[in-house]
Amino acid sequence: MARLPSVFDPTRPTNSVEATAAYIGVSRGLAYELARSGEWPALRAGTRLLVKTEAFLRLLDADPARES
Repeated sequence: MARLPSVFDPTRPTNSVEATAAYIGVSRGLAYELARSGEWPALRAGTRLLVKTEAFLRLLDADPARES
């Protein structure tokens, strides 16, 4: 199985939870919690949990806390 890049890539359709966590500066554990709870747009591919890149970036743009 091919490994996902360890660095968040906004051009990929999906990114690993770990790469997404590093991209926004949260812990791996929190990132998995957010992905599992549905707060982050994610999908399951076998045993792997992946973040949907385009939807995640739209979610960040909609976050009023980032508008300063």
